[in-house]
Amino acid sequence: MPNTFSTTTASATASGMTIAEARLYVTQFARNADEYTATELDRAILAIGKDFVNRTRCTRQLSTVALILNQRDFVTADLPTDFRPDRLIRAYIGTKPELDVADYSEVMALHNLGAITGLPAKIGFDSFSSGSVYPTCDAAYSLKLNWSPPFTVYTPGTATTSTQLNIPDDLIIPVMMYGAVSRLQHFMPEHQSFIATAREEYEMHVRRTKGALATQGAQTASRSRIA
Repeated sequence: MPNTFSTTTASATASGMTIAEARLYVTQFARNADEYTATELDRAILAIGKDFVNRTRCTRQLSTVALILNQRDFVTADLPTDFRPDRLIRAYIGTKPELDVADYSEVMALHNLGAITGLPAKIGFDSFSSGSVYPTCDAAYSLKLNWSPPFTVYTPGTATTSTQLNIPDDLIIPVMMYGAVSRLQHFMPEHQSFIATAREEYEMHVRRTKGALATQGAQTASRSRIA
């Protein structure tokens, strides 16, 4: 039988910056900003938002799956529709060590060695909507999946300007100031020196964010093992 999923959303995912505010940041720092339409601004914001989230995985959502006694397989049909295994950051059960996110074939190879039950130590996905844990559950467990949702989806030029963007508030301003501006004007030869500086500032922001999140993740894993 499929497992039953319930989900919760981490508060750190929300930003507070709206599309209208993001446009203002871009036009404030871009050169000759009055030359661009709302659609062009939105495309730059959307492109850089996707790039930043995909590279840093700064958006966070926590979902819970109820693993069932004597079962190894699960489905993700009840998870948010934008969940994908490649967006998984970590999987854990209570204060136990994190599960190793492995290739599905590796998990199946272990199962094929013999029927073993115990606390799951590995997890693998065979599709966007199903997977398996190893070993087979020796009890009912609450499995936590910490994953990174994609950047806010909207249609450039027609989106509701009050729509909130989901990059955390303390990270989004440099993304707009430097990243969106450099993406908007990177084909303008007269602005190449300015754009090169903006692009480097954006890349530095990406590196700092990835480093901070990696440190945070390591500290979280360490606390889990100690507990």
